[in-house]
Amino acid sequence: MKIDILSRDESLNIISDPSFRTTWDQLARQTSHCTVIQEYGFVASWYLSYLELFDPMMVLGYDTSGTIIGVLPLAVAHDSGTLSLAGENQAEYHGWVCPKAHEEHFLIQALITIKKELHPGMWQWGWLPPGVDTDWLHAKLLHKNGIYINTIALDSPLHNLQHPEKLEKIIKHKSNKIKINRLKRTGELRIERIRDRNRAEELIETIIDQYNFRHLSLYDNIPFKSDTHKKEWHLKQIELMPEYTHFTVLWHNDELLASNFGYCTDEKVLLGLVSYDPVKGAYSPGVVFLIKLMEFIKEEGFGYLDLTPGGDSYKERYANEHVALLKPSFSFNRYQWMKSYLASRVRRFLKQYLTAKDIATIKNRVKKNLFKLLRRKVSEHTKGLPSYFIYTKETRQVSPPYALPPLKKQQYRDLLLYEGYREDLTCKEIAYRSMKKFERGDRLYTMVADDELTASFWLAKSGKKHWHPDL
Repeated sequence: MKIDILSRDESLNIISDPSFRTTWDQLARQTSHCTVIQEYGFVASWYLSYLELFDPMMVLGYDTSGTIIGVLPLAVAHDSGTLSLAGENQAEYHGWVCPKAHEEHFLIQALITIKKELHPGMWQWGWLPPGVDTDWLHAKLLHKNGIYINTIALDSPLHNLQHPEKLEKIIKHKSNKIKINRLKRTGELRIERIRDRNRAEELIETIIDQYNFRHLSLYDNIPFKSDTHKKEWHLKQIELMPEYTHFTVLWHNDELLASNFGYCTDEKVLLGLVSYDPVKGAYSPGVVFLIKLMEFIKEEGFGYLDLTPGGDSYKERYANEHVALLKPSFSFNRYQWMKSYLASRVRRFLKQYLTAKDIATIKNRVKKNLFKLLRRKVSEHTKGLPSYFIYTKETRQVSPPYALPPLKKQQYRDLLLYEGYREDLTCKEIAYRSMKKFERGDRLYTMVADDELTASFWLAKSGKKHWHPDL
């Protein structure tokens, strides 16, 4: 088998060739494990959206007649030169397209060629697609050519809609019924599937704000701010692969309550970019949306909701099956392999002997100590200040007389403008505690001037006393 590694320009030329797309589509239909993420539309849209950060690099396999029988789409990061598969960490699964009869030979020869021409020291893949044949990972020919492999296994959550018992139990759960009925009493709940770019552009900014706010509260990260290409990439996917994009929005009257920008195959929908309105936290919009999404895709004729790997605890609550996944890492010299092997053994050891109770105890102890320290520091900095100037920059004069900006209500987006003016109050803490306050029904008031968060404060619906209004 002949293996070619195409340069950036060669890769861009071939993906713009209609005949190559036809070939890719034909190979995808012959690849039993192929997911949407290995389809032409996903890869091409990612390449075109991230040209400023990654160089496309296509690995092609040819049979004896010169016909393309295998495609492995790669990318090289501009800043670090790191080799990855197309989609990098934004792809739920990493894979290839190739008929099963040629698959093992193609992948082995591709790895040998990559080692000879690119000389990577270590190459970490993402999760392989569900159901993929992994026998080739143990091929003696790889070891003979100095390619060593370590793997990580995972049981990934899946909801099988063909067994309705789990979904019925979720819907009938007293707490979920109360939440859905509370929303229905104040308006209509309906799901819309978005199928064209123009409609998506009307909604994308709201979805970005919701998604950013949730991620800031959980992971101290604002994805669409740190990745300015992310927005255009999602819009481009609807253009290039509308049949495989499953973009759904849950409306409460005319308000966008929650959404999922995912993907779909003939029988399965993949959970993707999930967002919800944090102001409606008291109604548990994320829970309501997942229930409505499962009902909706079942009516559409899909059999499964792939909750996808990622470690989010809520996914396990909605799973009634699991699928075995494997994540390989390739070491192209013995030293890197030993380093990777030892690291994987340490992870397995900790997972085996450090129980969930131990982890919870450690977390609670750290949280308690940090809470005491933070409370003391905030008290020192805010003594004598009116509560509604809690986020004001220290350099700004706030003593009377002063002109106040307009007071706004329930505008969670304003909190995204906070940029850590105070050392004792991080952006993540603001977002995380705000999510909790929204969930219990507290009301947010904000002031914004010159695109800066001037002040914010809360009114507590619960009537409870809080030790400080911003925490």
